[in-house]
Amino acid sequence: MVRAFGALATEPFIKDDKQKLALTTIASLPLLKHGVQDLFSEGLTSGVLESMAVGVSIARKDYLAANSTNAMLELGEYIEETTVHKSDDLIRELAKPNVKEIWIEQDNDGKKELVKIETSSVKIGDVVVVGAGDTIAIDGHIISGEASVNQVSMTGESEAVKKERGDRVISGTVVEEGRIKIWAEHVGEDTATARIKNYITTSLSEKSSVGLKATKLANKLVPVTLGLAGLSYVISRDFENVASVLQADYSCALKLATPVAFKTSIAQAGKNGIMIKGAKSIEALNEADTFVFDKTGTLTHGKLE
Repeated sequence: MVRAFGALATEPFIKDDKQKLALTTIASLPLLKHGVQDLFSEGLTSGVLESMAVGVSIARKDYLAANSTNAMLELGEYIEETTVHKSDDLIRELAKPNVKEIWIEQDNDGKKELVKIETSSVKIGDVVVVGAGDTIAIDGHIISGEASVNQVSMTGESEAVKKERGDRVISGTVVEEGRIKIWAEHVGEDTATARIKNYITTSLSEKSSVGLKATKLANKLVPVTLGLAGLSYVISRDFENVASVLQADYSCALKLATPVAFKTSIAQAGKNGIMIKGAKSIEALNEADTFVFDKTGTLTHGKLE
């Protein structure tokens, strides 16, 4: 983007046409290259149309139009990528494990001692010790002790549940009172929270049916635009009209707007504590007329009024 805007700002001050040609061509090279690659790999796409718009302007020696078009396209792509990357980064941040270290019980010459290790290092069969205020990082069952466990983040139950020897506990829940020893059954990517977070990360690559339709429609408009550009030349014999038709095409906007809107929505929802599994789930909301909730804790703060 810097190169494109640099060429747009510099070109008016250059008097030599050869230097203008060189500057504009170098600035537009990534776009032109992308258009040629698209043409041979995917056929006529909006990328081909964009490169043609710039290419025709360069051929006509209308360097201002070429640089302006290139700069606007680069700006649009930058905004789209920035929005998507921010959304992706936020979703990945939400998917990071929130328990970095845990305590496990180990034998040392016949004596039991507590050792703090990274959560990623815990193995199946380890005895994990969790005290009041700590978040459980593994799935397993209690082999010793009893505790009051808050499971609202996983089950929606606002009231803490009493857990004792033999009971199962799941990751992501919090020990409010007591101290328990848990035999680790599921660790790392096999835990309940990891599987839920995996749903979130897979939503990044899921495409909505609206997005797929927009992409197909955008590509279908390319031959129409090229046909109109050709017709304008036949009628006027003026390449300026051809360039105007190519630059007026809006198929690129159709293709970019949809994924940006969906990813921004997913990220914003995640920021507010709502997990949405992909763009198709958002689309389904449009057709929903009834919502069914299985626990009141999902809808309230757990405080009676």
